[in-house]
Amino acid sequence: MERDIIQKILELGEGIKYVFISTADIDGVPHMAAARRLTIESNQDIGISEWFCPGTLSNLNANPLISIVAWDPKSDKGYQMLGSCTKIEDLSMMDGYSSKLESDSPMPQEERKLIVRVTKVIPFSYAPHSDIEE
Repeated sequence: MERDIIQKILELGEGIKYVFISTADIDGVPHMAAARRLTIESNQDIGISEWFCPGTLSNLNANPLISIVAWDPKSDKGYQMLGSCTKIEDLSMMDGYSSKLESDSPMPQEERKLIVRVTKVIPFSYAPHSDIEE
């Protein structure tokens, strides 16, 4: 995987302030998440840091395959990175519990970093495009 294309994707993600992450459980049931922080960890590995919900983590523990999309809807320029999550690192934990934050769904309590081995990069856009690797 060329480091230049990964750097270009990370810069796009920083510019639009988010990327989408798609995972699936062992039965193939999909789940979407969003994240804001991307880093280059090595030549083929990227890091994605966020307060991920339990669904994302559960899926990755059962099925490490992942898709990350950085796409600017204004310019219709984007990329999809395909790969697998090789590691989940704990970064930080909320300092205490606040009942004011309580809701119908559980609040993520830990920030984590997903280490993803990118194996393929393909274009992503509204416009017609192919699934041929960049």
